[in-house]
Amino acid sequence: MKNNIFTFFLYSTLLLIFLCIIFLVYVLKNIEIFNFSIPNIFFYILFPIIILFLSLYFLIKKKINLQLSLLITIFFSYLTLTIYCGFFYQSLWKIGENIKEKKIEEEFYKSILSKNDKVFDQRSKLEYLFDERNKNKEIYVYIPPSYSNFYQYLNKNFSKLRFLGSISNKDIVYCMRSGQWLVNKTDNYGFNNPIGSWKKDKIDLAILGDSYMHSSCQKKNKDISRILESKLNINLLNFGLSNIGFQHYLAITVEYLRVLKPKNVLLVVFEGNDLNFKKEFDEVFSNYLNDDNFSQNLFYRQDEIDEAYKNIHRIEKENSVKKNIFLDRNFKRKLIFSERQFYKDVFLLRPIRQKLNLHFSKKYFYKTKFSYQESLSLVNTFLSKINKNIKSWNGNLFVAYIPVPKIETGKYLKKNSYNSKVWKNNKSLPHIVTMRKDFPNLLNNLEINFIDTITPFEKHDNPKILIDYIHYHFSDEGYNFFAEIIIDSLKNNLSLN
Repeated sequence: MKNNIFTFFLYSTLLLIFLCIIFLVYVLKNIEIFNFSIPNIFFYILFPIIILFLSLYFLIKKKINLQLSLLITIFFSYLTLTIYCGFFYQSLWKIGENIKEKKIEEEFYKSILSKNDKVFDQRSKLEYLFDERNKNKEIYVYIPPSYSNFYQYLNKNFSKLRFLGSISNKDIVYCMRSGQWLVNKTDNYGFNNPIGSWKKDKIDLAILGDSYMHSSCQKKNKDISRILESKLNINLLNFGLSNIGFQHYLAITVEYLRVLKPKNVLLVVFEGNDLNFKKEFDEVFSNYLNDDNFSQNLFYRQDEIDEAYKNIHRIEKENSVKKNIFLDRNFKRKLIFSERQFYKDVFLLRPIRQKLNLHFSKKYFYKTKFSYQESLSLVNTFLSKINKNIKSWNGNLFVAYIPVPKIETGKYLKKNSYNSKVWKNNKSLPHIVTMRKDFPNLLNNLEINFIDTITPFEKHDNPKILIDYIHYHFSDEGYNFFAEIIIDSLKNNLSLN
């Protein structure tokens, strides 16, 4: 009997030693991106080393009782924390409910895809990119400006340049549209405009905004900026970019609009995330907020931006097997991934590690957020600086606002989905009801023109047609509806002299 017990704990200890060694090797192999905080050093380095040496000691000395105590303590501590994680997620006890929701969601997407006239492309963005490159095509993926500092940690020689636009005059694969990967060509400065747009004598309107205005998931003839340009009969440049916010709107104003001096600027704010500021800004982008004279002179450095973009893709290709850094999964894989992710997060104690700030990697994306009032104050500061810049060349700033609809998993939007009332007491976006009242007042105090897009969306009779349910941005009908609101407001108010 004793021999059996000893054998059991011998193999248990060997397994624990093996796992500790693998863990430490992984830490050492990724030491260049390790976040050297005190909790991290203890959790990821000292604790495994202590367990490793104790296990070896008990194994050599054959101290079964002590070894048993150690293993039982580790096991039950981990089990308790895992159960806590499951309770923290409030879904470990609702597995049947979750599976049912997943099936509803999957059937919902299948019904949408069944209406497509093309076969759904099963490849991930990474697979699509490399397949196209194997056909000798020079093609890239979109990289948000906020990711540029990320790659410095992967390559110490990587430029400190913070680009805004993408690589110039190249095909970019953005996202999936109707089951197919959509590719658009960038302009001379890496933005989503037709080639030659920058050569026009005057720019009547420049657009700032995030992914909604980027129109990267729209075909060229459905692009909202081209709709506005055609119907208003003006020369327009679109500076919309996916995954950006107010600090980038200010940076684009300084780097590009100051040079071009457009007569009118339309800034489109998205309710969903434009107020989600992190407490630590990127060191370079924060300079635009703190120093009125700061500039990277990006307008004159497109060759460097192109080279930086190519370097990032080289880094990504080298890391593609072990790190899928910015190349997304398609939504079918995302469904499977999200299901696995829950169990993975519980197993890795992610909720607890987040609370204790035990992030293995350096903080590329900061989690600590400002309060609503602090964020509103920051919005006020950014808008004030953007407006001041635009006024310096006698330009006019117009601000529009895209409200967020209340979305239910696997369902079309209800008639009142855009109404403020559905957001009352909502935990995920608690600021919405207040912001819809505060934001127009803020603009009024700054003497900035506000385009009321909130009321038309709240009163829309059939909002379910406004959303593309695969990537949850506007559908073609949604973009047309939004464009009509903008056109009605701007057609008699644009300064075109």
